[in-house]
Amino acid sequence: MTAIALPSQHDIRRYARGALISADAVNVIPAPLEQIAEAARLQPAQDLFALGEDAPPGIRDIMRKLRGKVMGVLAFRERTIYVDLSLGHGRRRFVHAHEIGHDALPWHERAYLADDEHTLSTLTRDVLEREANAFAAELLFGIDRFSEECDAKPAGLAHVLALTQTYEASMHAGLRRYVERSSHRLALLALGRIPVTANGRRAHKVIRAQCVQSDGFMDRYGLLAEIIPDRLIVAENPAVIVADQMDGGVSEVTELRIPDTRRGSVTFDAEIFDNRRLRFILIYRRNLSRRSRLQVVTSN
Repeated sequence: MTAIALPSQHDIRRYARGALISADAVNVIPAPLEQIAEAARLQPAQDLFALGEDAPPGIRDIMRKLRGKVMGVLAFRERTIYVDLSLGHGRRRFVHAHEIGHDALPWHERAYLADDEHTLSTLTRDVLEREANAFAAELLFGIDRFSEECDAKPAGLAHVLALTQTYEASMHAGLRRYVERSSHRLALLALGRIPVTANGRRAHKVIRAQCVQSDGFMDRYGLLAEIIPDRLIVAENPAVIVADQMDGGVSEVTELRIPDTRRGSVTFDAEIFDNRRLRFILIYRRNLSRRSRLQVVTSN
């Protein structure tokens, strides 16, 4: 198995910025992915499932085994990206940017070409995929520009979702980027849409792998995936009651209580976005921020 040196997020950002500079696409919103790929001497993206037996042998084997699971592939030797064009626009762009990342991060080609699918370890493959995801996010969200524009306004869903559309990214990717890079104390909780039971009561499962938080939230309240229970009982939280009844769209502001934060039991403001695959709950303490500002003004 080929050993790879694990880069820092700074390294990935540096390569993403270099890709934008090479394509003369710095501060171009939305990111012109075809132009970026062309600057990297990659062929225009092709439909992953349209070529059939004409696809390169390695790609054809992947398509046969994993149809419906693979959304994109980079053929290193052919310098060609294949994308599932049946995906929604935002998801398709993320997959396209992800595959550009595999090409732009130089250690990826060495790892994939030195090891075939049987010898490349699952751990190494997962690391490479996470790195390509990180590269895609840097590319699509203009390095820091999206985060700066989001944080210029108070915490909330409406302006973030609108801005994500401007960047032509998926709503899921936009929400993750917003929360992870925000200077506000906020977190994103993901719930499954299929009801389950907890202590004999209707509940929804917490999808821990999709739960993220800003650094400020983690410092004050803890890691979200560690302070939230596995299942949230519908009747115990207004936000979960609202989420349980949604079928797509965005909710009004409601509340979610987490009993076991570093600060004890805390009731957060909450807004829900349902993309019909998961229900995302953005949590923050807007009212606390208002009280804090009033106290500062009064003390002066």
